[in-house]
Order: sequence, then structure tokens, then C-alpha cells
Amino acid sequence: MSLGTFSSPPTRLVIDVDGGRLQLDWYGEGALPEGLLEAGLARRGQRDGGSRVVCSGVEAWVKGGRLTAKSALRHLVRRQVLARPFPRLAEARNLAWLRAQGIAAARPLLSGLFGPKGRLPTAQFLATEYVPGAVSLDVLQASDPVRHELGRTAARQLLDSMHAAGFSHRDAYARNFLITDSNAAIAIDTWRGGPKHRLSGAAIARDLADFEESL
Repeated sequence: MSLGTFSSPPTRLVIDVDGGRLQLDWYGEGALPEGLLEAGLARRGQRDGGSRVVCSGVEAWVKGGRLTAKSALRHLVRRQVLARPFPRLAEARNLAWLRAQGIAAARPLLSGLFGPKGRLPTAQFLATEYVPGAVSLDVLQASDPVRHELGRTAARQLLDSMHAAGFSHRDAYARNFLITDSNAAIAIDTWRGGPKHRLSGAAIARDLADFEESL
């Protein structure tokens, strides 16, 4: 089932749920697939991680989990000082931005931030479109050396295209590139980075160093 083109900016929803407030960014069109919001909310009591879910025929990867008070406070200060959203919301926006530039990135569906009213957020989540058969580049290093070399080339080319568009990943390790069955690369876990008006040589060098060191 196709969700159509993502909306940019996303549809922003703020709802009351379970005695708290939930901020949602929806990148699809029309109504949310049944069960997708519930899958995101189910991560509230879990450690940060992810799992595949199927909601109304849509395959999604839902990740996230609870936020400690220390982590929530750190990200809140980051938001206030740097105008940066909490990680899962920032990641969704960055993925959508990359896709709008024609760069291969995981397709964001829904991101959310939950917390008691008037208090620090306690959980966050992100749902992206699931890519069947895709494996992170670092996993291929041990399991499939031939495919790893093909994926390495594709991931490096993808990273170069991100830099050419003015985007710094800031977490460009092998684990943050998915390699598809056709050996194409897809960017994930982009929350630390973002588009820059003028991308510095130092930012590019840092990304490249992180990428090479992780291989």
C-alpha cells in the first residue's frame, strides 16, 4: 500500500493521550494507517530500539523509546538554544529534506514526542517505511564481503551526494547506511546532522573520517 508523496512540511498534530501530551509529525497524505500511532506509543516504556510492524498493509520500521530526565533536559536545551527538534523528530525532518533533494534516504512516515503536560518529554518515536531485504553496511562486512564492497561504494557515493547538497550527516558510520538487495545505499539515523547554508570542509572531513573508520 502506497502512502503517496510525503508532505513537507509535515502535518503537525498535538493531542492529549493517557494523561499526557503527544506531538506528532505526519509525513503521509490522508488518514494515518490504523495501528501506526499505537505502534509508536507502544515504545514509550521500552529502551531505545526498533522493530518491524505492519499497519493497514503498510510495512514500517518503528524505533524509539523512553527518555531519561537527563536526556530529555539535554535535548530540550538543544532545542531552545539551537532550534533543533528532539532526535526522532529531527531525523524525520532530515530524511524528508534529503528525499526532496532526490537523495536516497529512509522514507519518514510519522514521528512523535510524548510527555506529561507541563513536564519534560518522556518518550519519542519514529516510523519509517520498511525496506525488505535491506541490511546495514556494517553487518555485511562479516556476512557477505562481496556485497559489502558493492555497498561500501554505493554508501560513499551517497555520502558524497549528501555533501554536494549541503548536508552534513554527523554520524556517518557504516551502521547508518542500509544496503538493498540491488546494492543501492539508503541513509538512516540522520538526526545529528542537517542541511547547511555553507557546508564547511571540516564537516565533510569529519563525515568521511567516521565512514572510513567504521569499515
